[in-house]
Amino acid sequence: MPSITNSPPRPHALPALLPTGIEDASANTEESHQAGRDRRAKLFGELHLELLEEYGPPSVVVNEKHDIVHLSAKAGRYLQFVAGEPTANVLKVVHPALRGELRTSLFRAGQIQDTVFTGPDKIDLAGKQESVSVEVRPMRSTDDAKGFFLILFHKQDNAVAARTEPRADERVNRSLDDEVEFLKEQLDATVEQLRRGQRRVESLQ
Repeated sequence: MPSITNSPPRPHALPALLPTGIEDASANTEESHQAGRDRRAKLFGELHLELLEEYGPPSVVVNEKHDIVHLSAKAGRYLQFVAGEPTANVLKVVHPALRGELRTSLFRAGQIQDTVFTGPDKIDLAGKQESVSVEVRPMRSTDDAKGFFLILFHKQDNAVAARTEPRADERVNRSLDDEVEFLKEQLDATVEQLRRGQRRVESLQ
């Protein structure tokens, strides 16, 4: 009988080497850190806005047409929405006692591109007298929100209101002067447009 010899065992093939968990973690460390920083920045930004709405003065953001685009939780107490066709124009829904000076302040803030203050004015809220001054801040050309206005309602205590509140006739005169100036500028702009149109017509003849 032929002899049977035992052949040596064949070595098993080794599996392909894969990246270890440590290598994966080191490769993604920078991306993970950046993602963490972004999440923290977003959370802190949201927290900042929540704190401003909770502890800051009531505020409203309006566009260049004075339509409300956002308002804080407490700003509604200075706005009055009535039955009928809804409107978002802040000059139509703001408390009537604040309407005149707010209109003037929005115009002035847009013209000079700087913060304008009004009042304080005494208004009736739920049967109680409250002194309120209004601050209008235009978003400047360097801001992403150019063309928008931030309106802040500052509640004044009685002592501050007594020291700073002008007489009623002074407020009326100041408001009327501003309105007259606004109408003059509008009239000048209209006359200039008419002259330009006339010159174009004459050039075509």
